[in-house]
Amino acid sequence: MSRSRRFEQRINIERSALEIINTSEVACEEKLAGLTAAAIESWTSRVKEGHGEGRIMRLYETLISIATEAGLLSDNSRAVFSASAAHDNQTIDSLLGALAAQCGLRPAS
Repeated sequence: MSRSRRFEQRINIERSALEIINTSEVACEEKLAGLTAAAIESWTSRVKEGHGEGRIMRLYETLISIATEAGLLSDNSRAVFSASAAHDNQTIDSLLGALAAQCGLRPAS
């Protein structure tokens, strides 16, 4: 897969995650701006008071996992050093499904 295609996939994954979180009731007043660790940490600190720390920490962990997987997808050096570097769509799909379930948008599959 070309570098530009991997980058495009990463952007699509990030957009999907942001759409899920930002259309949920958790983000009705505070939208998540991006999937960097700093953006996720800032957002979770702003929303946890109104939604329960446990729930927000689960969202935090899922968002960080999605960001990590998306980053690994576009990491060109990973393909050079690892025979098992192929992007695992099931992992991403599973994480996006978990995020949607945590946001109350649909049941986890």
